[in-house]
Amino acid sequence: MKINLLNIMFNVYNKLNKKNIKYIHTQKYHIKDYFKELLLFSRNSTYWSRYKRYINVKTLNNKHNEFVKMGLYKEVYNCILYLYYKQHNKLHLKYQSIDSLFVKNKLCIMKPTFDNKQIGRNKFYKNKKGLKITTIIDDNYVPISFSVNYGNSNDAKLFDETFNNLLINPFSEKYYKLNKYKQYFLGDSGYDTLYIRNILKNKKITPIIDINNRNTKDINKRYLTKIEKKKYIKRIKVENYFGILTQYPKMNIIIEKTIKSFEGFLFLVASNILYNKI
Repeated sequence: MKINLLNIMFNVYNKLNKKNIKYIHTQKYHIKDYFKELLLFSRNSTYWSRYKRYINVKTLNNKHNEFVKMGLYKEVYNCILYLYYKQHNKLHLKYQSIDSLFVKNKLCIMKPTFDNKQIGRNKFYKNKKGLKITTIIDDNYVPISFSVNYGNSNDAKLFDETFNNLLINPFSEKYYKLNKYKQYFLGDSGYDTLYIRNILKNKKITPIIDINNRNTKDINKRYLTKIEKKKYIKRIKVENYFGILTQYPKMNIIIEKTIKSFEGFLFLVASNILYNKI
């Protein structure tokens, strides 16, 4: 039976906002109307100024910021992810792939500080300012982790945060012993460090990472075998997912004034994509 995305968002909102449930029914628009408009806005428009619907744009923007502060979008994604793995085969966790997407900045006014360096120049993208979205996906194009960081960061340095942000634990007995299969972690040469390989091996997961020829510290370099190369091809799925993600205008360029607002749209868009798989 198909589950209604708006009902999921509404239920999560009620759980996070128990004190103001009565207020929901006395305001001008029902809370589901805001969810509908935000979903349409994320699919079709980039700029708030171009939004022309029956809800005032300032009101909608204020509601979006309210949902971001509540952490609503991330909780909605967690809920949909739980329902997805409840209905689908957990063998999709056999192959996990990691990669980063650079998103250039246009209007974000948050200045880099010691604690907040999300906006940074990247020399590989014409020295543009931006940020990086790093994600880990399973074998069915489903992200199980997200992290957003400054755009000039090395991919290997983003591994720890992304790995610690796993929304489900594929190494737990629930998934590992139940399926009785080897797990493989796929990454490009940017993740070729001894530190990352050791972490994965300690979790009893086999790393299939392309060799980085610039890494001179690693004496025991070993190129991928023919069997590993066949499995490594599956890493293209994470790049295909970024292709799906960037079809949404909000994920092509940073128009939001804060990083948190952009992260909110990231989880909203990811929820919409995952919902279509259930």
